Amino acid sequence: MKKPSTLIAAFILSLPIVLFTGYYETRWGEKEDDRIVFFIKKKPTLQFRFVNIFATESEDRALLFKVNKEDRRYAIDYCKYHLGIVIEMKTQEEMDTCKRGYYATFKKKPITYINHESWDVEPE
Repeated sequence: MKKPSTLIAAFILSLPIVLFTGYYETRWGEKEDDRIVFFIKKKPTLQFRFVNIFATESEDRALLFKVNKEDRRYAIDYCKYHLGIVIEMKTQEEMDTCKRGYYATFKKKPITYINHESWDVEPE
């Protein structure tokens, strides 16, 4: 009898995590530079995985006319849910606004930031 109530409780507790967190993968030139970036969504959605077309070294995604329909949809979703910027991706200015929002996220300290220089323990 406890199994259904446990499953319901687990579902209720995990729902906010799914609705308000997301992630994307970076695509840099060197494979060891790639990473998964988790973020808190600005608006709830069941979508968990996002594609950030700005987290790449590809020059093909720098100009709007070079971006295909699928990548436009990715950018619209990414900007809306991660950055809170609602765009239609019809102009280069909208794309640049979202790109500036992405680069502005670098100015924030990560949640897991640790200042290794302030450790009292001597490295071995």
